[in-house]
Amino acid sequence: MSLVYQRRTLAGRLTDWTVDPRRPDRIAYASTAPCGTFFLDGAGQRRLVLAPAPIIVHAAEDDSPEFAGSTPWSPDGRHVWIGNDIANPIVVDLDRGERIDLTDALSAAGHRLPMTALLWSPDGDQVAVIVQPAGYNDPDRDLVAITLAPLRVSYIATMTDTVGHGLLLWTTADFLWRDGRLVSASQRRRGSIVVKPLGQVRWTPTRPSAPPVPLEGAPCP
Repeated sequence: MSLVYQRRTLAGRLTDWTVDPRRPDRIAYASTAPCGTFFLDGAGQRRLVLAPAPIIVHAAEDDSPEFAGSTPWSPDGRHVWIGNDIANPIVVDLDRGERIDLTDALSAAGHRLPMTALLWSPDGDQVAVIVQPAGYNDPDRDLVAITLAPLRVSYIATMTDTVGHGLLLWTTADFLWRDGRLVSASQRRRGSIVVKPLGQVRWTPTRPSAPPVPLEGAPCP
C-alpha cells in the first residue's frame, strides 16, 4: 500500500498510519520504503522523522471500543506518542522535534518498566499511563498520571486480577480526567480497582539507571 498526498508519493510500502482527528492534513505514518516512522504536516509541507524503523502508530480506539478516546494525538496537536507496541511510549513534540520518554518517569530497582500510554488530559499536559510492575502476566496494573514538563509521575490506583492470570486490562471507561486530575473508578465487574499505600507500590518516581529501549519495528528490505 502506498501513501500519496497531493499527487506526491510519500511512502511506497505503508505499514501503519494515524490521522490527527482535529487536523486531517497531519498524519503520522510508518513504512518500509522509505524505512521509518514519520510525521507529515501537509499544510506546512513539513516532515519529521519520528523513528528510524516502522513502528505501530494507529490509535488504540481503532482496535477496540473498550479504548474509546485513546488517540496518540494530544488535544492541542502539539504532541503525538509512539512506541506503545513495544510498551515504551515516547511523546514527540511536533513543533520542536524533542522526545520525552515516559519510561524515564519511574523505575523499580533501577529498571525501566513496561507501560502503555492510554489517554491525554484535556489540556495536553499529562498522559494517563498503565504500568506493568512485573511484566504482562503480572496480575497488577497501575494507573498513573505522567506530567510532561517537568517530567513527573503520580500514582492513581491499581487494577488487580483476582484470578491471577494478569489478563485484566484497564480501559478508558475505568477512569476520567476531572479538574486536571486523573480519577479512577472504584470497582469493575471482572476485577477490582484498589488504591495502595505508596509504600506498597512496586516502583518509585525516580529515573531508571537502565538505558532507554531502542524503538525497533518491522525490518526493512
